Amino acid sequence: MGNILNLAEAEYWPYRYPDLARGVPLWREAFEAIPGPIGGQSNAVQWFRLRAGETYRGAEKSPLVFISHRQADTLDAVDLAVMIVSARPEYDVWLDVWDPALRGANGDIANPTRGLLIALAIEMGLLNATCLVALFTQNAAGSAWIPYEYGRVKPKTPFAGEVAARIDDGANEPEYLSLGVTLRSDQEVLEWLP
Repeated sequence: MGNILNLAEAEYWPYRYPDLARGVPLWREAFEAIPGPIGGQSNAVQWFRLRAGETYRGAEKSPLVFISHRQADTLDAVDLAVMIVSARPEYDVWLDVWDPALRGANGDIANPTRGLLIALAIEMGLLNATCLVALFTQNAAGSAWIPYEYGRVKPKTPFAGEVAARIDDGANEPEYLSLGVTLRSDQEVLEWLP
């Protein structure tokens, strides 16, 4: 692993998540396998998703809202996150810009390692989420991650039973949003939270 990260980063990454987070042993095992194959899968992210689904299907979780957004909408996402934790203190929020693993992955780490670290950090957020709110603004069109995250937590998966889209006026509304809950304001998001 010393060939992908400097020593300080190599010592930090396996312990990035607290032991109480769901999937920590799987995260550590997957992280150690980057960038090569693991457990019959072609990469650590595929292996992690398979093992997490087998291990945590139906398990109880603390309320955690995963907020999916485009980088251009970071301020809106932060405002929504702050509003949620202020109005509903029983909830925690996973937001990419608050995740040190994602901030670290945006450094000087070379691809494909960088892409795998980003995907693993997102999978940890999704694994621990009880619901997801996807922000659809005029900036959201063309995002690769919003549709992935939104579709990833539809009720057919073990990761989250609730998913909604918070849609701004004038935003492009992809057809797949009709398959889930659509909300038109942050207040509606608060009222929707389980």
